[in-house]
Amino acid sequence: MASKHNLRQKDVADAIKENYTHLLNRVVTYYQVQLKKTLNSSPSPPVSSPGTPPHKRTGTLGRSFVTTTASKIGNTYSLSLGTNVPYAKWLEYGADLPGGQPYFVLFGVPRFVSKNHRLADKLPKTKPSRLDARPFFVPTFTNADHRARVDREIAKVEGKIRRSLAAKVKAPS
Repeated sequence: MASKHNLRQKDVADAIKENYTHLLNRVVTYYQVQLKKTLNSSPSPPVSSPGTPPHKRTGTLGRSFVTTTASKIGNTYSLSLGTNVPYAKWLEYGADLPGGQPYFVLFGVPRFVSKNHRLADKLPKTKPSRLDARPFFVPTFTNADHRARVDREIAKVEGKIRRSLAAKVKAPS
């Protein structure tokens, strides 16, 4: 005989919403930390090899990753993890660099200046070149260890939801 229960649909929906929102926030924060670890693990010089994550130079890219808090709108959860550093996509996917950037060398280190700088027309310019990809974002998200950790977190939350709902079940009258 099938057991009957008197769970209200709202109780189920609330338990799922509360727990999955918390889960999504934990997962996105976990990946944010992993990205920062990846980007800060190898100092520069030397420059990273194409196909490997970029080495840390100033730390700006690693510090730039921010998240938004998960929210539910209708049937969709929304959250984000990203950066506003313009060169992040060039490193992740590679880029054809146009050249023409004015620069000078100070103590053996190239210093780039704005094309609008008053001395820009008197300085040498970079040549067009190809920056090969140095992916860091996609490899972090596809890493098997990270995926296994997220799967374990999901299983924990599902168990928590089941226990929460079981505590609300009342014996049929």
